[in-house]
Amino acid sequence: MEKRAVVQVLVVVIVGVLSWVEGRQYGLVCRVKDPSVVSGCNVFKDCLYELYPVEVAQNSMDIFGGHNRLFSLYGGPSSCGYFGKLIATPKGQQTLIETIKKQLLKSGFRGFEIQCDAVMAEVSQSIYASFLDLLRTQLGGGYIIAVSLKHIQLEQCLVNTLNSAVDLVIMPMDCTRDCNIQQLTNVQNAIAHGLDRQKIVLEVVVPSVLRCPLNTGASNLFTFIQKAGHEVLVQDLFGASLQLDRDDVTNVCGSGRFPLLRLLNFQLNGGSAVGGGSGMMTNGMGGGSGMMGGNGMMGGSGMMGNGVGCSFTGFVRDTRDCSRFYSCNNGQ
Repeated sequence: MEKRAVVQVLVVVIVGVLSWVEGRQYGLVCRVKDPSVVSGCNVFKDCLYELYPVEVAQNSMDIFGGHNRLFSLYGGPSSCGYFGKLIATPKGQQTLIETIKKQLLKSGFRGFEIQCDAVMAEVSQSIYASFLDLLRTQLGGGYIIAVSLKHIQLEQCLVNTLNSAVDLVIMPMDCTRDCNIQQLTNVQNAIAHGLDRQKIVLEVVVPSVLRCPLNTGASNLFTFIQKAGHEVLVQDLFGASLQLDRDDVTNVCGSGRFPLLRLLNFQLNGGSAVGGGSGMMTNGMGGGSGMMGGNGMMGGSGMMGNGVGCSFTGFVRDTRDCSRFYSCNNGQ
């Protein structure tokens, strides 16, 4: 009887673990460099974090309500050089930390991103790590600290600090030259060196100017987004990031507004985020029975693949709730 009870308990535990794994949620980080481009758009419902330039935080006075908003610090050779000089001395480190504290308090933002890695800042990884350790110690655990690592071979001292002091490590998957050539050696090497894979955010970098159609040629962005989502799931990373103001905000290419964001969100949800049709896509995004075909998700009449209609035009995300959608100007 006791053995039978133990077996039953084990079965319950195993089923519970499997259910938790199958229900794993991946984070979607939405970067916005020009807020005016997306100011009239309802696209943030599925964003775990929204990432803005520090200027937005400086001018916000918490008018947005910063509970899930982060601001970016530095970025670019000149500002990274300045950042490197600051953190190279104890006095500079303290000055920068006080500045960050004031900005967090003023803006009400949840945290921030440091866009300069040690190579860009021209400092050793040990100095960079010591700054991050001090930053976390003085800020405490209430704020999100994110760092971007673009081109760096991690040393153990920095890996240890990233695991203990940093919440998000943003690493690029770049499609600005050729979307078909992707080797995620930076992510794989970081994991091999001991970086916690569930801190890694795969940044999906798309060209600043989109070429239509989005699903053909060397710049096949739909295939690229699929690859990115697949890598997040296979590597079991924290999630992915996309710059929203580089997406097709106004439906120039005819796939609806924010097609890249929608597809990435779909991929991160294992293809289960949206209903209708008989699969996400066949050959690209416009397959007849796929996610966005004539009987799929983006019918011109706003009708879902399962026949559920809504009273506004635009992309409907959830067939059970017509109030949830991705569109500009409240779906009009």
